[in-house]
Amino acid sequence: MFRLLRSLDGQRVQQQPEFRWAAQECELFSRYFRGKIDNLLSGLQYFNDIDRPSDEIRCFTDCIDVFDQTTNTEITAICSATKKTCVLDPLPANQLTDNITHIVPAITRVTNTSLDEGVMPKLLKHAIVRPLLKKPSLDKDTLSSYRPVSNLTQLSKVIEKVVALRIMTHVSDQQMVECFQSAYRKNHSTETALLYVTSAVKTAMDKKQGTILLLVDFSSTFDTINHNILIRRLRLRYGFVGKALDWLTSYLKKRTQRVVIGDQSSSTTTLTTGVLQGYVLGPLLFSLYVQPIGDIIRAHGLFFHQYADDLQVYTHFDLTHSALVAAVKQMEDCLDEVKVWMAWNSMFMNDGKT
Repeated sequence: MFRLLRSLDGQRVQQQPEFRWAAQECELFSRYFRGKIDNLLSGLQYFNDIDRPSDEIRCFTDCIDVFDQTTNTEITAICSATKKTCVLDPLPANQLTDNITHIVPAITRVTNTSLDEGVMPKLLKHAIVRPLLKKPSLDKDTLSSYRPVSNLTQLSKVIEKVVALRIMTHVSDQQMVECFQSAYRKNHSTETALLYVTSAVKTAMDKKQGTILLLVDFSSTFDTINHNILIRRLRLRYGFVGKALDWLTSYLKKRTQRVVIGDQSSSTTTLTTGVLQGYVLGPLLFSLYVQPIGDIIRAHGLFFHQYADDLQVYTHFDLTHSALVAAVKQMEDCLDEVKVWMAWNSMFMNDGKT
């Protein structure tokens, strides 16, 4: 539906900045993107006196200590679906597809070695970042008008896809999938999230009830995720141990990136936080990271629905003043606890847009 609406405005063109001195601008963008995250994280000192939320809730019955090996058939299917090429790739995507029968056995061996040893190869943890204009109407000469889009090698994406499939299998088998998260799930989308919340509001209206709906906006949530907290959560809440946890730790730690504009690039920087949206595993790990927010909302007797980092919290009330006051208090108490949880998990709520 949203793709159709966007098409009515004509073809969308992703615009990179055009500067005379691209090399210097690459460094400016690199410092800006990193500085934005550092500034957010520096605000965490304010929350030092807040009681830390309780320990992780164990949601699994069986642990997963190693990721199952892949096969030539699985790798062929994944490679065939890969359409984009990174400048770091030795072959463009179309040539990979044309020669897939000759290349797949080597990719399968590399992938299985990575899984068995619990290590993501260092060369595959480097990303190319391109600044893209958020909206055509924004000032093209202003750094804040751009968002960073990361691109990885095809081999990195293939290995990540293999791991993502195994994570989803484990989470599904252990019944740990958040049923009110519509992102990164088959047969779920922004449309299903919108329809679910709209249906709940209309059902309440039919019952002569009102609804309070809180639309929560987060600030740079993918970029500020704390790696140590995520690794701990994967172990204690979801049951990733052994080589499986080793691989995820290796995947998260010591990632690097550089900003590229045209044929110029910045110096390489090391990432100490975050799971970037341009990564295959990033969105999935993000959804696992924020799942405890749902526990808090349920504990307050409220309803919610998520699509990635978009969160809608709502409750219904009888059409009386006392019921309205109670519902508002219930919502405020929940929001306060969510803010505390976010502070201890290196996440930030955008109060101006919430």
